[in-house]
Amino acid sequence: MEDWKLNIVALVYVRDQLMKADKEKIWEYHWPNIAATKEEIHEIQRKLNINLSIEYQNFLLHANGWECFYQNVDLFGTNEFESDKMEYAREILSLEMEYNEDLREMKEDLFPIAVSRDDIDLFVMVIRKGNRFGEVIWLAGGEIDKYESFSEFFKAMIEYNKMNAEDLQKEREDI
Repeated sequence: MEDWKLNIVALVYVRDQLMKADKEKIWEYHWPNIAATKEEIHEIQRKLNINLSIEYQNFLLHANGWECFYQNVDLFGTNEFESDKMEYAREILSLEMEYNEDLREMKEDLFPIAVSRDDIDLFVMVIRKGNRFGEVIWLAGGEIDKYESFSEFFKAMIEYNKMNAEDLQKEREDI
């Protein structure tokens, strides 16, 4: 089982390093949201008739979403599953489906879990039982990457944040 406290602390640390290197204030920096309850997770799944992966549910039990967890991408918590952010994410997903037959075939299986505030980056999770259940797909005008699980996705985002911090630090050193 994934140690979400450790993963969240790791990302908080990396985001703190990124914030220190971000002298131009390119991105916003936020703490993760307070944990969801099991009841909140159960209720939203029932209401929306969805099945979230156990890993994502366990993450939500530690952090119920996270604004700007990667650049200007918001990772959804249960309170955003029926929000304007979700509507925006669904619009992007519809556009992605227009050009991607594989996505169209999976239409009922995909659930947005994160979206950029100012770009077309969208992260969707496969929510129907099957061999791809729990997979996370990064879309931005096509498929950017695919992660077998929510934890793999989250760890990749830690690494992307580290790379951003290193790039900004290197830029500062080159000046």
